[in-house]
Amino acid sequence: REDGNLTFVARADLQVKVRGYRVELEEVESALLSLDTVEEAAALAVPDGEGSSAIRAAVVVGGDGSPGQREILSGLAKILPLHAVPAEVAILDSLPRTPTGKTDRNALRTQLMKPEVGDDV
Repeated sequence: REDGNLTFVARADLQVKVRGYRVELEEVESALLSLDTVEEAAALAVPDGEGSSAIRAAVVVGGDGSPGQREILSGLAKILPLHAVPAEVAILDSLPRTPTGKTDRNALRTQLMKPEVGDDV
């Protein structure tokens, strides 16, 4: 600012704090992509309602016998520390994209925050 003070706007990377642990969301995405049937992945931090953040992920799967959320989380638990394993994984047909082809994290956040049909609101 003009008075010489700096204003912190936001982090430029995808590091978040979850239950006191620093988590790189890119590492979560990399772990998801290391699973055989996951073709695309994105991880986000969302408010957990307790003053902290929780990790949610979205994946696009391919191949025969596509895994469910339980199988994906089980596979992640073998390669990530417990605090970095997403609270849930949404299996989508495709990830939302920006006009430049990047994952649209804002649209994905909105999509993941919506209650599913049949969930209590």
